[in-house]
Amino acid sequence: MLPPNGERLNGRDAARAFIFDNFASSDEWSITWEASHIEVSSAGHLGYGFGPYEFSMKDADGNSVEDRGKWLDVFRKEADGSWKASAVSFNSDQAAE
Repeated sequence: MLPPNGERLNGRDAARAFIFDNFASSDEWSITWEASHIEVSSAGHLGYGFGPYEFSMKDADGNSVEDRGKWLDVFRKEADGSWKASAVSFNSDQAAE
């Protein structure tokens, strides 16, 4: 995972910890995203998608936090035919504070 303004996160446990630490602390949160483009390699073993997202939540003090941006995910096809994320990246369209 390549989160904005942070170090690269390696592996499922690191990604889960990032999500829990940043988002699970709020009882009120919402995320929506759209796949603007999806493509699979001609060999059929890699695919990617990208598009916009919108996110909102309440911080620890109850203040609204909102963000809009874009995401890019790369998937790899496993031997059993399932698809697994191999890279996840997202960043905000808003100016850094």
